[in-house]
Amino acid sequence: MSTVISRPIRPRTSAFVGHETFHLRQTWLSKGLSAIGTGSVNFDDAGSHHELGIGINMLKSLAYWMQATRLARFTRVPKGQGRPFELTDIGKLVAAHDPYIEDIGTLWLIQRELASNKDLAPLWYWVFNMLRTREFTDETVLQGYSRFIEEEGPRRISGETVQRDFRCLKRTYASSSKKDRSSSREELLDCPLADLNLFKNSPVPGYYSLRVGAQTTIPLLIFGYSVLRYKEAYAEEQSTVSSDDLRWAPGSPGRTFCLDSASTLELLEVLDTKMHLLRLTRSEGISQVSFPTEQSAVSILERYYQGSV
Repeated sequence: MSTVISRPIRPRTSAFVGHETFHLRQTWLSKGLSAIGTGSVNFDDAGSHHELGIGINMLKSLAYWMQATRLARFTRVPKGQGRPFELTDIGKLVAAHDPYIEDIGTLWLIQRELASNKDLAPLWYWVFNMLRTREFTDETVLQGYSRFIEEEGPRRISGETVQRDFRCLKRTYASSSKKDRSSSREELLDCPLADLNLFKNSPVPGYYSLRVGAQTTIPLLIFGYSVLRYKEAYAEEQSTVSSDDLRWAPGSPGRTFCLDSASTLELLEVLDTKMHLLRLTRSEGISQVSFPTEQSAVSILERYYQGSV
């Protein structure tokens, strides 16, 4: 049966406050995966938020988060002539193997995709990839991020927009205070990425830090996927990638996962010696990673979800 389109909504693709100030809630991605994968909900239909059990602005926010996490992509069909979204290869794998987002590996996967999405999540990209220090303040974000946006292109954003984005980023990684009775029930729902414990509030108001170190809950194959994703995105024509790039370069596993240098190197060594996904060599104090077999990042992700080591 065809869906009647009324008061059509063009799904949000704005990089700035596309989340409508709503942080990513528990269950949202599961709802999005099911709705898009089965075609049961049309995000262009203003009434479809009832079917998902969320508000109309939350529908716009969910459309944004599905794209920002790269679980879905915008099909750009004309309004009322088809479904505006389809699942990506990543989204199809998650929908098939972890539809309720219960696997810690899926959370690290989502973190990698969100933190490397310069186009749709530029503040997330800037915080995880461009900051030169683990600690930062509200003023650091306001000034540094605004300058980054201006350098990236002929556009400016207001301080209010930065603050709204930053509040949303903080709620992405920080659990709510259950003592805050003034908050709505919906606002108290945490983002699943809070379980990764990557973001810390300082006892001093207005100060924050990233928890950089050994992220012991990252599954090896998810780390391997991130290595291949980095090579495909930034070093496709190169035969080798330096371990320093895999720790420090924007979009790298070290940056998006908040790994330190020792932990990044240790994980690379395990992928070499025990899993044979890559080859790690050292020469004159420089570590290089090469890829002896033709394999894609998605194929590594398939191995992870199929339970193949």
